[in-house]
Amino acid sequence: MAEIIQYFITNKCKNCAQCQDVCPEKAIYAAEDKYCINDARCNGCGSCVEICPEQAIVKETDPFRIINREADSFFGGGVWPLGDYPLGGKEE
Repeated sequence: MAEIIQYFITNKCKNCAQCQDVCPEKAIYAAEDKYCINDARCNGCGSCVEICPEQAIVKETDPFRIINREADSFFGGGVWPLGDYPLGGKEE
């Protein structure tokens, strides 16, 4: 099976637009609170990762984790807050 190359932009993004400017496929666009990457247009070149001054763009190759990209983006890239909740995730 071919490698699935996916990139996503975490909440470290400071909206500098450098990634958008360097993307040869024009796959990066401004959303409400940060930039996002259109997976269908992204060719996986990694130019955005190299130019990002905040290291906010993350390469993800695990197809199961891609499902959680939006949550990862919100929490900064894989940092899941547990808070004061038990392992079940529900308040007692």
